[in-house]
Amino acid sequence: MKASSSNEPSSHVIDPLKDPTITDMMAFLTFLSTSYRSSSHLSKLSPPADELPKQWVITWRALSTFFTILCVYMISQNISAWISFETTLVPTFHNSRAALQFPDVTVCNLNTLVDDDRLPDNLTKFCNTSDLSWNMTVNTLNEIVDSDLIAYGARLDELVFGCEVAGEDCQPTDWKQVVPYGAGWGVCYTLSGERFGKPEGIGIFNSIELRMFLDSEKYCASISSGEGVRVTVHERGSFPDPNTGVTLGPAQTHHLGVKAQKVVKQSGYFFPECEKKEKPFYQAAEPCWDKCVVEVTLNKCGCKVEGSQKYDQYILPWCEDDEELDLCQDQVEDLWMADEDECDCPLDRCEKTSYEIFKGSAKWPSEKRRKLDWGGEDPSEYVQARIYFQDFGYTEYKETPTTTFVAMLSAIGGSMGLCLGMSLISLTEFLELVGVLLSRVFRRRQDVRRRRREEEEEDKRKRLLSDGSANLAGGGGREMKAAC
Repeated sequence: MKASSSNEPSSHVIDPLKDPTITDMMAFLTFLSTSYRSSSHLSKLSPPADELPKQWVITWRALSTFFTILCVYMISQNISAWISFETTLVPTFHNSRAALQFPDVTVCNLNTLVDDDRLPDNLTKFCNTSDLSWNMTVNTLNEIVDSDLIAYGARLDELVFGCEVAGEDCQPTDWKQVVPYGAGWGVCYTLSGERFGKPEGIGIFNSIELRMFLDSEKYCASISSGEGVRVTVHERGSFPDPNTGVTLGPAQTHHLGVKAQKVVKQSGYFFPECEKKEKPFYQAAEPCWDKCVVEVTLNKCGCKVEGSQKYDQYILPWCEDDEELDLCQDQVEDLWMADEDECDCPLDRCEKTSYEIFKGSAKWPSEKRRKLDWGGEDPSEYVQARIYFQDFGYTEYKETPTTTFVAMLSAIGGSMGLCLGMSLISLTEFLELVGVLLSRVFRRRQDVRRRRREEEEEDKRKRLLSDGSANLAGGGGREMKAAC
């Protein structure tokens, strides 16, 4: 008896054409084409190929390929429009007193440095020198920082000497000191409307009344060439942007009628464009991004643009005057470089309220009132402002997505029906077919693995039996030789 060698490895040579996995995939493709050609929903797409001339078959297949590509393109465009979250503003007019509240008001003296004993010698000389060199002006202004503006700017009690809201006197705790972004505004003061709640009515008898003293004798002539104050009306709890305000001249009373506008933004599906969380005294995103773009332009391109805030930037060339610098500026304005530098700007609120201002001015005080109340004092140093709601109506602009999820699905269904003649039932049948065939493939693969394990165990058992038989045969031969 010849025993088989136990060292010979067991191998399974598989014919690719007989591999269950490969044959199942071939069956899947064949079954897919034949089943859907005879499907009740797709059989009308093309007549049987064996009944048509070859040229017609080629033409039909080319058209089928074209419409399939067109369908895929249309579907991708619909999905892209939904992901990009494009919106439109839908205006709605409301008339409700309960919805309006007193806004915040920020006032800034156009004179950013008060020329008095607080001013250091170098700035005193700077403010009182009529013939200044360009270099001296640039160097001096560039050394002025926010702390200098606070220390040497007009104090609240120097700027505002009268404040009433709907007949109620303001308190020092109602004011907050701020230094807005932007060269030339200096230190400003914000009156919070929170304590005063909602206006009882409209017009000047329910207004915010401010009386301000300019003290033009202490103006720093090298900085301030005009007299007046900058008044900004903004949403309660927001950081002021004087660029959106109005300038009020001296010796006048100014009536500022405001109309509220509310914008309700929608955050994107995947990329947030606003935040709903309330933040006290938040700063709007747009001024922050403007500042960041200007700074990145200076750092990356070495040139100045409109809105440059540092005085030393004015000695730099204009970006638009050089082709290479202009190209660099365009890249910065696309925000890819600004974003790379991590501007760290906040997102806007999803709900913001702004105010449209309608301004009217008149001489103040009148000649007769001046004789009665002012005692001959010169009123040209004073400014009065009355800020009130013109009416209780306001316009709400609400963002609505141009492509909703339901609209996207409808567009996809329309594209499939237009280009391929497929309906939702056809798509369901196709997915069901794929699921059934994939489950068959997976079950078949599991059956193959199980049979292979059984075959390996059977081979192992046979090898063990063969080795045992060989050992028994060898032992019997040795016993017979010993007996002889």
